[in-house]
Amino acid sequence: MKTTNTNRTLKAVLALAVLLPVLLAAGATLADDDEHLDAGRAALNERAYRQAAALFAEAREQAENERTEAEALYWEAFARYRTEKTHELVESLELLRLHADRYEDAATAAEAEALAARVAGELGRRGKSIEARETYENAEKERQREETRIAALHALVQMDSDKALPILEKIVKGQQEASHELRQTALFMLCQTDDDGVEILLDVLPTLKDADLLQTAVICLSQSNIDRAHRALVDMARTSDDPEVLQAVMISLGQSSHREEAFELLSDMARDKSRDEEVRSHAIIGLMQADIPGTADVLLSIIRDRDEDEEVLEAALMGLAQLDDTAATEALMDMATDSALDDEMRAQALFMAGIHGHIEAGELREIYEAAESAELKVQVCHVLTQIDDQGEAFDVMMSILEKETDPDVRGEAVFWIGQFDDPRAAEYLLKVINDE
Repeated sequence: MKTTNTNRTLKAVLALAVLLPVLLAAGATLADDDEHLDAGRAALNERAYRQAAALFAEAREQAENERTEAEALYWEAFARYRTEKTHELVESLELLRLHADRYEDAATAAEAEALAARVAGELGRRGKSIEARETYENAEKERQREETRIAALHALVQMDSDKALPILEKIVKGQQEASHELRQTALFMLCQTDDDGVEILLDVLPTLKDADLLQTAVICLSQSNIDRAHRALVDMARTSDDPEVLQAVMISLGQSSHREEAFELLSDMARDKSRDEEVRSHAIIGLMQADIPGTADVLLSIIRDRDEDEEVLEAALMGLAQLDDTAATEALMDMATDSALDDEMRAQALFMAGIHGHIEAGELREIYEAAESAELKVQVCHVLTQIDDQGEAFDVMMSILEKETDPDVRGEAVFWIGQFDDPRAAEYLLKVINDE
């Protein structure tokens, strides 16, 4: 399961890298004389996502027509999504909901719908119960497009890799005219040929300046067992100053065959507070991929540091949730019951502990009764649907509905009742429908 999750993460990173130039090109339809939109697009190109979001927000507020306002609204949501921070993802989803309500016929409507599904899914994965509910209710929609040249290259690699290799080499070295997407695809295909393809990639690596292409190269190198490929990744980890490239390196090192060396490097990067918090978070993802004894100790040391960066703490929480370790469950529950922490962090810790499946319904009842925030209460309702003893969990849920007076919390509790595989759930919902 860990490998599948991280492979999905890698595919998502690569998909977004391929998608970004296409999305930016769509921005050309915006008014040329709108300096805020122009500046926002420039900031996106520079990966200054917070700055881009602020510029698009300003463009939206000053828009004189619905077309400009709709596009600025979408791009602001996209920029916030690209920061990958939980609170920005929440804001992104709110903006996309607004877009759906006001501009259902806008040119960006389809893109906004697909992006909203991805944002809601990511928030649900991070333990945000409301967005998790949306993920239950809405299937993720992705538009896919296929380039004829890319399809032809795929077919050629499958039929005769020897004939494909010189063509791929010309494309990646810029000796043959090719789009950014085609060059990126050619880089990835090199690693699907043989060791000769990897050697070509290693030779061209120093000439790659584009961050998207570098990330693709890193992912490719992680699939090779050649010592030179591993050394290239280690060198990039120690010398690169590009956070996005480093993020890909961290994940790739976790898949390295040199697991012991990779573990030491990733552990140091994860604990190093002088490093960019996103790089540290990806180092934690890499540690989960390496799956070496001692990973839990690294994550627990981060979790127990109450002065730790919030984003790194979230990554450690998600990592602990994947470990079948009693100490990990205890640490997560300690956080869930720690009133000194903010309710959002407690709710996330509770969600992650629920993934472990070692929580008793009685423990959740105690957390609920001591909770003061609606967010933490709703999270308890969500986690109740995940524990093993569904009969006892359903009893706790019913006791919540009997005592809770907050209509919003009651509404969420009713939704989660529908997720129980218990005949009493259907009976209760029928009563609600009939208003009995």
